[in-house]
Order: sequence, then structure tokens, then C-alpha cells
Amino acid sequence: MRFKKKHTRIFLVEITSSLMFSLAYFILLGRVLSNSFTLNLLELSALVAFIYVIAIFVSSYRFEADLFPFYSLLRSLFERTWVPVWLNLPAQLLGTLLGFGMYVFMLDTVLTLSPIADIGAVSSFEIGDPWMHSFSQGVLVFILIYSILIIRKLFVLKGMTGTLLIAILVFVLSALSLPLDRISVIAWPQDMVLNVYHHIQRGDGWAINHRTALSAAVVLLTVVLAYVKASQYMRPAETPVDSAEPGEFAGDFNKDYDI
Repeated sequence: MRFKKKHTRIFLVEITSSLMFSLAYFILLGRVLSNSFTLNLLELSALVAFIYVIAIFVSSYRFEADLFPFYSLLRSLFERTWVPVWLNLPAQLLGTLLGFGMYVFMLDTVLTLSPIADIGAVSSFEIGDPWMHSFSQGVLVFILIYSILIIRKLFVLKGMTGTLLIAILVFVLSALSLPLDRISVIAWPQDMVLNVYHHIQRGDGWAINHRTALSAAVVLLTVVLAYVKASQYMRPAETPVDSAEPGEFAGDFNKDYDI
């Protein structure tokens, strides 16, 4: 398995995209705090599940570069090839580390990453404390990323050019959410979601039960969609009997990667 010129281009795009995404993520994670925003474990699971609902549909398409490490692993399982893992995952992890380092350099000290720097808060957190607020809002950032991925597909932004354009867009939106005086602020991409949750939180007990039921439904829907989508990938394509050799599948799972 040789590291060809095409692999080099993909590797560089992965690092660049991951750096921008991770820098945007850490900016929002460190800056976006709201004491009035709380989620229980089931609701947090629903947010994470929603990400994979979109990822499952996005996995129907083929990109030259993936933007999310776990999506690379998901794709490798579906397409029966380890190419996305050995090529994309190291590049994404390296880009994430570079993004973290750039964030620390920009803000001069790692203490501004609070509450990440507070080890005690991480080891003994509760659902309502600031660390969980930051984490849940960071999840919303990933929802934003996948939403823009769909926009990319709708406007036919193909290949590495589309990847970089979307990465730059997310980075710019996140950078705009960083206040000059470093005071916590709710970022624009999350305003609509937060307003909906705040509206529901002001309701009575029925509203709380409704939130729980809705969250459980999202998690269940994710499991069902994952099973259906995986079944589609694992089922060999239907071809005329005389057009395929015995024991051979129609379709090339590795056509995106020249190995």
C-alpha cells in the first residue's frame, strides 16, 4: 500500500479542515457558557444521536475527505475498507491537536479554557454544572457542521474545494462568536436551539415529560436508521446473472481510493 500523490492531497486537506473545525470547536467550548442551560443525560444522548442520524445519511455519499474521525470509522465499516481510517483518522487527530495548540496560543494561557483546565470539575461533574453546559453546546457545534455538510451536497460543492469552503465558513462563524472582551456569549449558530429549550423549560411538568419522550424517540430513531442503513450497505447490489462472476459483488467499495 503506497502513499500516493492523491493520498498526500487528501492528507493535507484533512489536516487543514480538522485544524479549522477544532479551533472553532475549542473557541465555542471555552467561551460559550450559560448557567440557565441544562440538559439531562437522555437529552444529551438525543443530541449526540441526532449527529449520527445526519452522519448516516451523509454516509450515502462519497467524499474525498471526511470531516469527523468517527465518521471515518463508520464509513470504513460500511465500505469494508480500512483506507479512511489509516489515511483520514491520523490527519484529523493531528489537525485537532494543532487546532488546540493554536487556540491556547491565541488566548495566551490554558487557564482561559476553564472549566476544561479544572480537573476536579471533569472528574466529579454533575449534569447542571458549567462543564456539562460547555460539552452539550459543543455537541450543537457538531450538529452545525453536519448541517452545513448537507448544504454542501445540495449546492454540489464537490471534493477538496468544497471541504475547505465549508471548513472556512464554520471557522468564520465560530470566530465571530468570540467576544473581544472574552465575556461568555451564546454563539449565533446555537441561538435558535437554545431558545427552543428555554421556552420548553419554562413550561410545567407535562413539558418536561414531553422533552424526555422526544429525546427517547430521537435515540430510538437513530438505532433504527443505523440498522436500516447498515443493512443496505451489507446487501450486495442486484445485477443480472450473466454480468457478474460467481461470488462477485457488483460495485466497487474502494473506488474513491486508489490503493
